[in-house]
Amino acid sequence: MRPGDSLWVIAERQHTTVAVLRQLNHRQGRTTIHVGQPLRVPQAANQVLPDIGRSMARYATRHLDLLRAQDTVLAGVLLLRQLLRGTRSTGLSLAGYFQDLGSVQKQGLLAQTRARINNVWALPNRFAHP
Repeated sequence: MRPGDSLWVIAERQHTTVAVLRQLNHRQGRTTIHVGQPLRVPQAANQVLPDIGRSMARYATRHLDLLRAQDTVLAGVLLLRQLLRGTRSTGLSLAGYFQDLGSVQKQGLLAQTRARINNVWALPNRFAHP
């Protein structure tokens, strides 16, 4: 934490979301942070939270080690599949993946979530054959 930091600034710096920072730090309704206060951030290589990894392990029918790239990818794919089954909407599933579906339903899309979704939608054009 540095003077002027906010959850938004830290989330942007760490390439994550405010919702993820709140969940990791058990700060669901609280946004006030103080200089010098320790704050947990997700590991760069692991974009799947531990509790989500444990939940997705049930669908994988085995333990998922989120420190292994293969298991992190599998957990992410399983999460997207469950979100898609539950919402029947690709856009809402992506929003739920990046921001948490409950947060999307309560707050609407955050600007950073919208930006990430737009990046995903742009991928087919980037990799399309001429």
